[in-house]
Amino acid sequence: MRLVFTAVAFIAGVVLGIQIGFAPEGFVNKSIWLAATASAAGFAVALAVASRSPITPLIVLFALLGVWRGADSVGSVNAIASPSVFDGLAVVDSIRTSIDSTLSTLVAGDAGALGVAMLTGQRGGISEATINAFRGAGLSHMLAISGLHTALVGGMAMYATSFVFGKRGGWYLLPALALVLSYAALSGFAPPVVRATIMFGVFVAARLAGRGTMLLPAVALAGTLMVAIDPTIVASISFQLSFAAMVGIAAVVPKLDALTEVSGSGPNRNGTMSLPRRVATFAKGSITVSLAATVATAPIVGMYFGSVPIWGVISTLLALPAIPVLVVTSALAAVVGSITSSIIAYWFAVPTLLVASYVIKVAEAFDAIPINQISDIRWTPTLAVGYYVVVGLVLLAMPNIRQGFATAYAALIAPSAHFRQIWLLRPSYSVWFAGVLFVAAVSMWVLAIFGSSNNTSDLTVSFISVDSGESIFVTSPSGNRLLIDAGINPKEVADAIASELGPFDRKVDLLVLTHPDADHVGGMPEVIRRFDVGRVLHTGEVSTSDAYSDWESSIDSDFEVALLEPGSVIGLDSEVFVEVLAAGCPFGPGRCTDINNTSAVLRLVYRDVSMLLTGDIEASAEQRLLRDKVPVGSTVLKVPHHGSATSSTREFIAAVAPDVAVFAVGYGTASDRHGHPDPEIYRRVAGFVPEPHIFRTDTQGTVRLITDGARLWRGP
Repeated sequence: MRLVFTAVAFIAGVVLGIQIGFAPEGFVNKSIWLAATASAAGFAVALAVASRSPITPLIVLFALLGVWRGADSVGSVNAIASPSVFDGLAVVDSIRTSIDSTLSTLVAGDAGALGVAMLTGQRGGISEATINAFRGAGLSHMLAISGLHTALVGGMAMYATSFVFGKRGGWYLLPALALVLSYAALSGFAPPVVRATIMFGVFVAARLAGRGTMLLPAVALAGTLMVAIDPTIVASISFQLSFAAMVGIAAVVPKLDALTEVSGSGPNRNGTMSLPRRVATFAKGSITVSLAATVATAPIVGMYFGSVPIWGVISTLLALPAIPVLVVTSALAAVVGSITSSIIAYWFAVPTLLVASYVIKVAEAFDAIPINQISDIRWTPTLAVGYYVVVGLVLLAMPNIRQGFATAYAALIAPSAHFRQIWLLRPSYSVWFAGVLFVAAVSMWVLAIFGSSNNTSDLTVSFISVDSGESIFVTSPSGNRLLIDAGINPKEVADAIASELGPFDRKVDLLVLTHPDADHVGGMPEVIRRFDVGRVLHTGEVSTSDAYSDWESSIDSDFEVALLEPGSVIGLDSEVFVEVLAAGCPFGPGRCTDINNTSAVLRLVYRDVSMLLTGDIEASAEQRLLRDKVPVGSTVLKVPHHGSATSSTREFIAAVAPDVAVFAVGYGTASDRHGHPDPEIYRRVAGFVPEPHIFRTDTQGTVRLITDGARLWRGP
């Protein structure tokens, strides 16, 4: 467990170091923080020397190394986001392209695209409806190559190599490790794949050395190595979900196995298990693993996506057996299809079609259940801490649960003899301490759900992660709310706002539509239906799309609707206001053929911090702003038009001179099709803004920026 403690200390230090590097005068004065840290470190080392225990100074050392590594990483500036070193290799790109082309030809539609996703991690060919079905069914983790897929490939590779080479000496593991590394390279080394690959390497090394391995230390080692190489990876949602799931599996599964252990479930006298027992064992294992991962990741999923799937455990149980079959059949079809285009290749593709169709049907069936997500809980860091404390206490108590129930039952029979033996009433310090923690956790939970964050001095701006388009939700220090655009999905933004406001708050003071494209107006009708909207502002431009028609129909005579006027100022608070720098066609509504350049350009200002919100303007609108000498300088730049190649000229970025940049990019297939963000535009922005201060909603989820008017930091 020493490895686990030092790993936790190192990663926590990295997180703290990044926070300090991002906001040097953040939550406390930097000099005071450094003095306090040095004092604490000195005290810990002195205590360790006095107690002759080496673990304490080791933990302190790793924590301080983490702080240094995290703060140092913020100061480094890269030309572009750190892609995998294997992404640029011609051989890897060629294999990916070949797999995509072959499977798409042999297996049409979502079934073939799902096979491609299993082999390469690229899911651009999967339709939006199927992606939403997987999300609603709690099967999103199966759409991208993850630790699950890597573990399946590693297991199948070990079985195959042991059959060919035998198990003597353990050398059969090396070809299996090479295959896992190749599979990881093909997937682009996503964080969950890197974690699983490192863990598989630790397993192989331990087996070759004749030693056993434990899951939790292997997870800790993988996390430490990954964070040491790239500290900013701690902000990656895939990293957080992957490690939370693995820690949950390592901590929860043994407890659940012990709790659900049934006598007589082992092998028979011949040392083998009957088929019914094998099925029952598989079902039990799948349920416990899936339940553990769901329990461990629920707060993270809730904070990033606004809702937690309900049926993920059962749907995973039904879909999981098909995944290794889908990986193998897809690989065979891709290999045979690349060799020959005859009817033989199509016969090899039939299993892929059948298995992929089955997995998709499972997702669609569970997504069709009317209540399939918990979306009314406002997941905050405070609530998450309380949640994990309660779960931890339950796990600590689980070994005593059986004994506690048995003792309580005995006490009911003979109270005088057994009352004092009831576990829950034993007067031990551990029980009292657990009780205090439980009360504190419940208190934080209640405050997180029912408390109000209005009495703060902070302005919060959430760049919501949407399927396509963009949406920005602003909460002023006094609690006034402004929503700018709402993406393309009818319910997505409404769900995100509901999760942020909590189950009993339905007030949105102001809606602003920057322009009438479907990927900006599509979610507005649902927001209007579900929330108490005060006022609506738009540019006066119209569209013939169904999404815009729904928007017009949703605004009845009861709403206060007005046009955005360039040069006007909208007050949110006494110190928070929105400047309308541009809005609509300069020659009058409906007179411009390029609707993107009619987007409203807004500048949100709170004391010394400002954010330029640019809608979908392109180069000509940028030049017009510069030509008219409109003051665009801002602390934060919402990169125009999702990072399109038609926007973000060097002159415009230089005039804005941002410290932070946000790419509002949809995570769905539309963004892949349009190539957002354009790599050249990303490099151009990175030439002005340090890469750790550049955020993307497609890869990092909702980006929440918080400011008190003087300092700026990224929120959870």
